[in-house]
Amino acid sequence: MSGMEVLVVGSGGREHALAIGLSKSDSVSSVHCSPGNAGTSMVATNHDVPASDTEGIVNLAKDLRVSLVVVGPEAPLVNGLSDRLRQESIPSFGPHSEGAILEGSKTHAKTVMAALGVPTGRFERIDEIDSIGASLESFEPPWVIKRDVLAGGKGVTVTSSRSEAYEALRSGIETDGFVLMEEHLSGEEASVLVIMDESGYVMLPASQDHKRVGNNDQGPNTGGMGAYAPAPVATPSVLARTREEIVEPMHHHLRNSETPYRGCLYVGLMIDEDGAPSVVEFNVRLGDPEAQVTIPLFQTDLGLVLLAAAQGNLADVELSL
Repeated sequence: MSGMEVLVVGSGGREHALAIGLSKSDSVSSVHCSPGNAGTSMVATNHDVPASDTEGIVNLAKDLRVSLVVVGPEAPLVNGLSDRLRQESIPSFGPHSEGAILEGSKTHAKTVMAALGVPTGRFERIDEIDSIGASLESFEPPWVIKRDVLAGGKGVTVTSSRSEAYEALRSGIETDGFVLMEEHLSGEEASVLVIMDESGYVMLPASQDHKRVGNNDQGPNTGGMGAYAPAPVATPSVLARTREEIVEPMHHHLRNSETPYRGCLYVGLMIDEDGAPSVVEFNVRLGDPEAQVTIPLFQTDLGLVLLAAAQGNLADVELSL
């Protein structure tokens, strides 16, 4: 297909990377971003509709008569943007709201992994402040505390300080009603972006981002301070195990859902010293900053790949990286 009008939803570096990749695609005639940023304005047309305005985005897509919408951030997906676009017969790269709960609820993601036998750390849901002490005793430090909400990659506390862990748990319970504590996984982190639909999937080269605000991976988590790809820690052996133990069962589960998953499944890995991968988290979109170092590796027309996944025809596209 040639001459596509494509709308990218979002305003970050990920969306800038998508806009650049799509602007270089032979299948794409023009790229639009909503709301976009200063960088996207150099390769696309920005529109003043926030990503959070579901009906505004749907109306913009209809007005522009776009052939494809690419949803960058997670919140619009959880809020049902892809659902609404598909109701209007507009292909959307990004899962429906049911699939997006894999990122919207860490409890849901952990429950799915447990049911499928996907390797991950054990976890406990804590609802009562009075039970914090006993829960801290049941896990070895460093303690990993996660809010069960969308937090832009910043809803996690990892600490060996009992007082800091207690405060994070107390604050999370008071704010959200409950909080998760997870087993700390040791090793080296990497991320694998998997483009998938009901017809198949493609694992993109592994990347590594750096989340801590200070040098030497010190300080609180951010949404991401930088990334590179391919990541050497993700050896062929590690990637083979990731495919067999994580991606295959997740793809089988998601493709057989009532509404098939169409978009990107971000697999956040912890790789131990023996090369065994475990899942730290799932995200339901291209990572930021990971997309910025992965999209430039595409040799296949990016527009055709994303459209094929949005329409459930990914298996018909031969992807070169």
